[in-house]
Amino acid sequence: MKMKLAAAGAAILMSCAGNASAGIYTDDLSRCLVRSATTEDRQAFVRWIFAAMTAADNVRDMSRVTTQQRADASRQTVGLMERLVLVNCRAETAAAIRYEGESAIGVAFEVLGKVAMTDLTNDPAVNAEMESLTTYMDRPRWEAFVAEARP
Repeated sequence: MKMKLAAAGAAILMSCAGNASAGIYTDDLSRCLVRSATTEDRQAFVRWIFAAMTAADNVRDMSRVTTQQRADASRQTVGLMERLVLVNCRAETAAAIRYEGESAIGVAFEVLGKVAMTDLTNDPAVNAEMESLTTYMDRPRWEAFVAEARP
């Protein structure tokens, strides 16, 4: 089961990259995870995702997240994942594994990760920072490209 939680964690990290494909039991599990996770739970997931990403060589210099903070975030996230799977969504998890395989856990946590990341991107400060990207864009060049691309 430790490997399945690690796989679920990896799925959360990759949640921004792709679309999850799920059957009805995995969908039920996904809904249960989202319904059972509190705002604080989702914030803990976001903090863990952020902490994990700061371990990468190409962004490490942009963060002051320590090894201890990463470990603390991982411990908290494992506790959260275990509570959600083994307590809150136990029946849904068992059914998803039984009928759709153990990968259902990773897919369902990917959905929860997407919801958690949506919470983060809806933060006004994050939204403003993302929108500030447009101040550096060459608008006439983009407008010309869009006009060219339209039929």
